[in-house]
Amino acid sequence: MANGWDDRIPYGPERKPWKDTVSRFAKDPTNGEYLIQPPSKDPLCTYPNVVGKWEPLFQVPTVGLSHSQIKEANAKAVEKNKHFHKNFLGYQNNCFFDYSHLKDFLTMHTNNIGDPFAESLLQMNTRWVERNVLDYYASLWNIRWPHGWEEEDEESYWGYCLTMGSTEGNMYGLWNARDYVTGKALMIDDSSPEEGARHTSPSCYMVQTELLSKDAGKRRNAEIPVVFYSEDAHYSLTKTIQLESIKNFYQIGAEMYPDRCPLEEGKGRWPHEVPSKGGAAGAGEVDEAALTKLVGFFAREGHPVIVVFNYGSTFKGAYDNVEKAGQMIVDEIRAQSEDGEVENVFEAKNDHGEIVATFRRLKYWIHVDGALGAAFMPYLEMARVNGRTDLRAPAFDFRLPFVCSIVTSGHKWLGAPFPCGVFMTRSKLVLKPPSNPDYVGSADTTFAGSRNARVAADPVELHHHPLLKPNDAIMEKYSLGSEKLVMDDRTKRTYAHLFVMQTTSEKQIVDLLERLRADPDPFPLQSSDRLAPAPKGAKPSRRLMAWPTMGRGFY
Repeated sequence: MANGWDDRIPYGPERKPWKDTVSRFAKDPTNGEYLIQPPSKDPLCTYPNVVGKWEPLFQVPTVGLSHSQIKEANAKAVEKNKHFHKNFLGYQNNCFFDYSHLKDFLTMHTNNIGDPFAESLLQMNTRWVERNVLDYYASLWNIRWPHGWEEEDEESYWGYCLTMGSTEGNMYGLWNARDYVTGKALMIDDSSPEEGARHTSPSCYMVQTELLSKDAGKRRNAEIPVVFYSEDAHYSLTKTIQLESIKNFYQIGAEMYPDRCPLEEGKGRWPHEVPSKGGAAGAGEVDEAALTKLVGFFAREGHPVIVVFNYGSTFKGAYDNVEKAGQMIVDEIRAQSEDGEVENVFEAKNDHGEIVATFRRLKYWIHVDGALGAAFMPYLEMARVNGRTDLRAPAFDFRLPFVCSIVTSGHKWLGAPFPCGVFMTRSKLVLKPPSNPDYVGSADTTFAGSRNARVAADPVELHHHPLLKPNDAIMEKYSLGSEKLVMDDRTKRTYAHLFVMQTTSEKQIVDLLERLRADPDPFPLQSSDRLAPAPKGAKPSRRLMAWPTMGRGFY
């Protein structure tokens, strides 16, 4: 071994010493030294071995793999996933689909780079398909369609199909929210030129904006939006606010307003997230009263607010009452405003500090994280109206005037072979992008540049069932998801959940039940470890970061 590496380590499908798998072009012809890095240890002893003795089939030497080796590796990859597919119960992924009719798209490159409503210079795309998918969801979510930027149709929708799934939609939604409420420029210009000033539409980054207020504190706080989400919200939100340099109410409360939390049960201390009804033992729906009190506190201090509602939470499948809670929030913001308005007035200034325009922005942004429910629940409403069920889902879509954006996943209830989703907002709320690259010939309005051009979906049925976490062998066989919850008595308990999807058969459920019945220890005893209470009189320490990690699921 030299320099921390060992070129004798077996590698590749044939398990030859690594040095014997290196192409001559990967060596310096003058001295024989490697131009690439040899391994430091055997990857088989480092990574989780999920396919047993077949793992080396997937190691790629510098000379590449032969056609027969690739074929064998692909066959084993399919075999591995088919093995788990037949017992798949633990996550909300519908596997009832067949997209083999799209196989020809796998023989060509397609890329929906740029804005979906403007053709780009890259002609190999499916933008016209994407626009029709978006029109479908616009109709489903009750917003004016088709999209109409050219006519400056402010009430129409704007959106795009996601490549990452709803996490990407949450990232884009909160990014748009942050810059909207703090006065950045919009695609449809909403500013009014000052009399006698040469009007220039405010740029996202080059023009200064400031709240039109005599209160210096309110002017400062208008640039500090506050994010609210419940303790049952998806973990991607904590990652998103860190990535986008936004802070939630806990962080800003602890930094700017210590020991002033308006919630009675906290005795002045700020909770990490908005409480859910019943806490960890509850159904997962946000506590509207607590949320309203928290929003009111920050609205009174002049902060714009960004609220994220769950519409089908990851682990419990809970639905926030968007209609009720959203209206309570808007009413509270109005009540806390000195002028009784729910909009802020901003001034746009040029580089010389001259006021060139004024414009208004809502003091809030309400985003609906409907990764699990926004694509399905409209059909439940249709069934209820047609007398097929008495179940009524909470309203969540653009019929509610305060809803600013919605996201849903395509690979959950709908079913897709890869992560995907839909983000949608109102055209009048979309930010002007920071660049308009000539290279692609389209405005850079989406979160990512290149985007997956293959999207399709079908509606499905779903039922959710939580249970105490079984032993590891059962968890692995049925691909069950798990999450640790802190109960009201401070006891930690780990639960698993399974989802009855369109593809779930009676045989799978019977097999699981029989396995649980036959196992001598199906539910291992869990530790009754309790979280230690804070010492009396202890003051909260100042943390470099405060990102809650418990109570989360996956996308």
